[in-house]
This record gives sequence, structure tokens and C-alpha cells, in this order.
Amino acid sequence: MTAPTFDDLELLVPACAAAHYEEIGIDPMRHDPDGFRWRTRAQIDEGRSWVWIEDGVILFKAEASAWTPDAVQLQQVWVDPAARGRGNAQRGMRDLCRKLLEQVPRVCLFVRPENAPAIRVYEAVGTPPEDHCDACFTGRYPLGDPSEANGKFALELA
Repeated sequence: MTAPTFDDLELLVPACAAAHYEEIGIDPMRHDPDGFRWRTRAQIDEGRSWVWIEDGVILFKAEASAWTPDAVQLQQVWVDPAARGRGNAQRGMRDLCRKLLEQVPRVCLFVRPENAPAIRVYEAVGTPPEDHCDACFTGRYPLGDPSEANGKFALELA
């Protein structure tokens, strides 16, 4: 797992666009390709992007959509479809969370409850569900009383 460089931009932009489309059903390259490319470049420049690439294939990638002293919120967690089903998402998420938890006490991300493959990955890396709904959180510390989660899928990194 490394921070991508400008040299990775041509590989990363379509992957970020695919992740965006898979999660919310909107192709950012149709709506604002220049803005999306700028945003992807900005995340690289700001150190808010991580990628695992082998032989020109993205085995895992994620970006930080928010970063505070208390938490990092991940987004666009993605594995190239040709590399799925091989444990890459689990390894990538585990490695990234370990890296981030050295800097902040909590790592969180949102996942749709119908995204069963993603939820299985988060559970497999040691994040047992506390409650189910719209969001998934991982971190060293619980995010509060699960009864107050309003149906959210909350996870705590063990």
C-alpha cells in the first residue's frame, strides 16, 4: 500500500470514477470529467489517497474524504473487477486501517446495507457489526451506543 504519485493518475482516475459509479450510480466522467480529474489529483497531492498496484492492476484503492485529529473517513474503496474474489480487499483494508490508526483513533466509512460484498470484507478484517443500516464505521473505539445509530451499520476495528 503506497501513496500514489502523479505518474499513477492515468490509472487512478478511471478507477476512482468506477468506484463512484458503483457506489452511487453516477458516472463523474460524463458529468464533469475535468473537475473529477482535478479532484483525484488533489487527493494525491494532499496525501489522501492510497493504492496497491501490481502489474498495472489496482488490487486495492481508497481515498480520505475527511480527516480530523479524531478520525479519517474513507471513501471510494475499490478493487479492479479482474482482481476481486482473491482477498485483496481484505488485505488492503486491513493494511490501510493499521496505517491510519497509527495517526488517528478512528477510521470510518459509509457502505450501503445492500452492498453485501463490502460488508463481508469489513467483517472479515475484524469489524463485527454492532448495528445495521446506512453506514459502516471502523476504528479503535466504539462510536457510541448502537441503539442510537438510527439503523446505521456500525463496526469497531478489533
